[in-house]
Amino acid sequence: MGLRTHESKPLKADVTVASDPAPWVLEGVQSLLTQNGISLGGGGPKLIVSLNSLHTVENIWHRSSYEAHMTLGAQLQSPTGRVCWKEVDNGEGINHGYSGSIENYQETLNMALDDASEHIAESQGFKDALCHCSN
Repeated sequence: MGLRTHESKPLKADVTVASDPAPWVLEGVQSLLTQNGISLGGGGPKLIVSLNSLHTVENIWHRSSYEAHMTLGAQLQSPTGRVCWKEVDNGEGINHGYSGSIENYQETLNMALDDASEHIAESQGFKDALCHCSN
C-alpha cells in the first residue's frame, strides 16, 4: 500500500493496512454523496465504486510529511443493470505531523478519499446520468 522513507538516509520500509479498505471506501463515498443531497439505491440508479489503487508515502525527518494517492472507478447503473455512466477519478491527500502516526495516516487517506469522491459527485457526466438513469 505504501512506503516510509527517511529524508537523509537511504532507509525505506513498506507500509500496509491492517484491514480491508473496501468498507471504508464505501462508507466514505456514501457519506460524501449523502451530505451533498445525492441518494442512490432504493428503486433508482445504483453507484458501483471500486478501489483501483491506493498508495501512501511518509517522508521522515524531524516530523513527517504524508501523501496519499488513490484511484476510484465508478459506474452508475440503472435498476435494470444498464451502465449509464462510467469514470475513473483520482484523489490525493497531503498532511504533516508526528512520524509513524496512525492518526496522520488516517487523516491523509481520508483527504484522498474525499478528493476522489468529490470528483465523482462534481462530474457533469455523473449529474447528467443521475437524471436519465431510470431504466
